[in-house]
Amino acid sequence: MAVTSATETDGRIFIDRQSRDAYRALTATAWRDTALFSPRERAALALAEATTRPADIGAQDAAYAEARAALSDDEISAAIWVAITMNAFNRVSVMSKHPVHRDPASSPRE
Repeated sequence: MAVTSATETDGRIFIDRQSRDAYRALTATAWRDTALFSPRERAALALAEATTRPADIGAQDAAYAEARAALSDDEISAAIWVAITMNAFNRVSVMSKHPVHRDPASSPRE
């Protein structure tokens, strides 16, 4: 979820709607408005957003406080590193003009 949230927050997501997990991934940017995510997932999503938008210090502090209540130190560290890694990947992909190719075997988009 954190990877998808970081990608959606960056404005790039390429996921087919094939399962509940995919649906949850597609609603990741609206995670505050749905009951689909557990408190632990919400904490990880808040960390992903705060990591993706580092200028918002208030959001960072709130996300970290929420994470401390729901996640272990190792889980907090992992969630932050996943978001950092995905953000780096997205930026390299954008700067390199790397095209996104759909899997020809996947279902057509609506």
